Amino acid sequence: MPDNANHVSREEFEQLVGEVKALKESVAENTECTRRTEANTQGLVELFDALSGGFKVIAWLGRAAKPIGYIAGALAAVIGLWTAIKGGGIK
Repeated sequence: MPDNANHVSREEFEQLVGEVKALKESVAENTECTRRTEANTQGLVELFDALSGGFKVIAWLGRAAKPIGYIAGALAAVIGLWTAIKGGGIK
């Protein structure tokens, strides 16, 4: 292995420094773009969170509707029977 295998020339070093600077600028631009995207989509995230809560309420109402329907049906049957008895329809 040559003695200068671990040495970098001044030209190579300056090239590497330039590449690192370019990478830093690129990362900074990418970070700024990500921050803008986050800021622009924050409203959508809040909307989806609100809709998620609304769907949970709708699902709860859907689960509650079946037993409430049974109770309402039974109550209607009792009222109908009572009305029939009071009206003289059933003796």
